[in-house]
Amino acid sequence: MKRKHLILLFVLALIIIVSCGLYYWLSDKSRLEKPVELIKVRFAMNPTFLGEAAFHLAYHNGYFKEEGLEITLIKNLAGWQSLKNLFEGDADIANVADLPISYSALDKKK
Repeated sequence: MKRKHLILLFVLALIIIVSCGLYYWLSDKSRLEKPVELIKVRFAMNPTFLGEAAFHLAYHNGYFKEEGLEITLIKNLAGWQSLKNLFEGDADIANVADLPISYSALDKKK
């Protein structure tokens, strides 16, 4: 009999804890609010590179705007052009393969 009461008390405590957590999570409106002003980000990329697929999905499905980012695309035909955009301050982020970065590092050593 004592064991049944202990199990019942444990189950009731668990239900209360889960209910409080669920209430807090559902009543937290700040996680649902959209940012007032979007942060502008310039992204240099090669649109034909298959490695950009995840970026394209996020961009075209509006995931960046949901997170408060306004993405401006800078489309280039090669990674070295994206890297150049980044170095010259024309882009905030650049998606570049490893070769342009390696060549750039080697040029700086000369």
